Amino acid sequence: MATDLVTAPAAQRVFIVDDERLARMALRDVLADHADVTIVGEADSVDSAVAGITRCDPDVVFLDVQLLDGNGFEVLERVAVRGHVVFVTAYGNHALRAFEVNALDYLVKPFEPDRVRLALARAAVTTRGGSIAVHTGDAEAPSGRFRAGDRICLQDARSIKFCRVHELAFVQAADSYAEMHLVSGSVVLVSQRLKYWEERLPDTFCRVHRSTLVNLDLVDELRLTRHGWQLLLRGQPEPLAVSRRLVPALKTRLQVPE
Repeated sequence: MATDLVTAPAAQRVFIVDDERLARMALRDVLADHADVTIVGEADSVDSAVAGITRCDPDVVFLDVQLLDGNGFEVLERVAVRGHVVFVTAYGNHALRAFEVNALDYLVKPFEPDRVRLALARAAVTTRGGSIAVHTGDAEAPSGRFRAGDRICLQDARSIKFCRVHELAFVQAADSYAEMHLVSGSVVLVSQRLKYWEERLPDTFCRVHRSTLVNLDLVDELRLTRHGWQLLLRGQPEPLAVSRRLVPALKTRLQVPE
């Protein structure tokens, strides 16, 4: 049984924005190890970055936060980046704002080459909104969906967590984000909305509420209380609310006898 990492397609077009020449050279050296990367330009200021990104229309922009005449966020205010943005900075205190502007990744200098590789792989998986899946076996998942055994990468503002799809207990909407609740009790806040996960998780997951997807393999009990219908999931201390209108479909999925 093979294990294959989703890798970047040929010729990802990369643009580098950093006000330090040595930093640009260092990133160029790291990217030189990737045969599937073409560096199409670089810039050291907001003005030159806006002009260069407009001209080159890159697939990935490695963007420093602090620039000669401003910061990387100003670049994003002035130019529509059609590709992915990876912030590269010596400071970790801008991470939350970076993800608020839909940055794909956030690298703190000095970064490891493996982190650059991971950022490029994430950029390549455009149909999965930045989540990387490692597939085991040869069969393809239908309609671009993950499979139960896939290893996925969940990234929040502070860390990157890896887990198998079947280790997800439930997914809950959190405004423009989603909370990924793992069987272990860990919770990861990711930038993809609930709809994204509903379209990509396997059919062992089911929407039970407008804000909740659950792993049906972990359902221990469906019960009616004075507060409405609730689900109890194995290993999860708190019950989950079930929308009344979704109860019939849920019973069908759980094969509850009439």
